[in-house]
Amino acid sequence: MKHALTIICSGLFLLLSIPIYSVEDNKEIVSQFDTTFEYRTNQWESLLKLMEDCTPSDSSIVHNPTECASRLSAIPNIFPMTYNQVIANYIDRYALKGKKYTARIMALASYYFPMIEDVFEEYGLPPELKYLAVIESALNPMAHSRSGAAGLWQFVPSTGRLYGLENTGLVDERRDPVKSTRAAAKYLTDLYKIFNDWELVIAAYNCGPGSINKAIRRSGGKTDYWALYPYLPTETRNYIPAFIAVNYAMHYADYYSICPANLCLPVMTDTLMLDSSISMHTIAKHIDVSLDELRMLNPQYRQDIIPGSKLKPFSLRLPQNQTYAFLSARDSIFSKTSETEIKTTINQATPTTHIVRKGENLGFIAKRYGTSVSKIISLNKLKSNVIKTGQKLKVE
Repeated sequence: MKHALTIICSGLFLLLSIPIYSVEDNKEIVSQFDTTFEYRTNQWESLLKLMEDCTPSDSSIVHNPTECASRLSAIPNIFPMTYNQVIANYIDRYALKGKKYTARIMALASYYFPMIEDVFEEYGLPPELKYLAVIESALNPMAHSRSGAAGLWQFVPSTGRLYGLENTGLVDERRDPVKSTRAAAKYLTDLYKIFNDWELVIAAYNCGPGSINKAIRRSGGKTDYWALYPYLPTETRNYIPAFIAVNYAMHYADYYSICPANLCLPVMTDTLMLDSSISMHTIAKHIDVSLDELRMLNPQYRQDIIPGSKLKPFSLRLPQNQTYAFLSARDSIFSKTSETEIKTTINQATPTTHIVRKGENLGFIAKRYGTSVSKIISLNKLKSNVIKTGQKLKVE
């Protein structure tokens, strides 16, 4: 299967007042939200050697509320692009103060958005939903949250498993861009069947349908997102504003002099299915692809091992100009992959370390990581179910 992947080298200020939640409180939440956003773009920059190829030329642009509201309303979208002070704070962050992070996101978007759009078209979903992946992970398939969520779409283990994503010591399909996007498409479709409203679907993607239904009950049965806003979890209050603001900042990047970063990725790739286990270290030694690039193209493999078998082949994505080299050297590559090396790596697959927080128990931790209490007890050689705050536990 071939995927085309692009290289980037190249007086109406408050239209809607929000009760209960103050502007000053919102500014603090925006800052907290963006700390995660910045960390994930920095993390991806380190992994991909992402370099900025230009410097924004105009830093004198100021936020004009009336003009901003007009530009926002002109963006085609699946719901009205409301402009208010909450959203203004996010636009200020992504279009003005955080230009360099938006520039990095634009580079990654040119790599991931075409693939996401293809999958969403297949499932009949609006293409605008692709911006969810920006808010979830900053388009970093290696992103991992404190709650155990991982990948472009930040699936927790239990939801990932529900939508068919494998998660073992060797493979985490939540980090597979294609498979996780398919899972996200199915989840979004299911949420739309429940709410029949895209704003509520986007909010529910963040906090779960149960929290949205709870907010609806607390509001007296209202179903408009902004009417529910005071009753939503704090993080979810950020979600729609951030979604709108990132959409706006990327749509009007030229106006704000935001230059896409330089992300050197292969223009074309091929995906091969392997029915034998192989180390990516061995592949890198035989063809002209670095180990870092292999990891970048195949982020789902935790230990640099592709555990293919006759019963269950696994995919390998390569730059298209290296596919023939790999197929020509295939027999040699597989023969030089040590069976002992593979078995040792499989047996020594590193489990995740969880630090116990106040109020947590083994049942809660097991559910969070999609495992069982008995496995956690066995892996950590615990004598009972009693655990302490601050205790480190291995989970897999």
